[in-house]
Amino acid sequence: MNVTMLKVELDGRLGKVQHTVVTEDGEARDVRVASLSIVSESGSYLLHRFDDRGCFFTDTWHLTVDEAKDQALFEYGVQPGEWRSETDE
Repeated sequence: MNVTMLKVELDGRLGKVQHTVVTEDGEARDVRVASLSIVSESGSYLLHRFDDRGCFFTDTWHLTVDEAKDQALFEYGVQPGEWRSETDE
C-alpha cells in the first residue's frame, strides 16, 4: 500500500496556534512545531505536527489535500512551493 505524504520543515517559524502537551508526570509544557506532514488516509487527509525531536503530537483532519495545505498556510505561513513529496511503500 502506498501512502502519499507531503512534508515541510518550518525552520524556526512560529505558528499562530500555541500547542501544550501534558507529560506522563502531569506537567504541562509548550511545544513548538518543527515540521509538518500531510498524509492521505481513507480518502481524507491528516495534517500532522511534529516537535523538534521529530515526535508526532497532534493533527487535524481535512477533506482534501488543498484544505490541509490551506491550514498549514494559515497557521505557519507554509507556501505551496515549500512542500516536498515522499511515498511510503
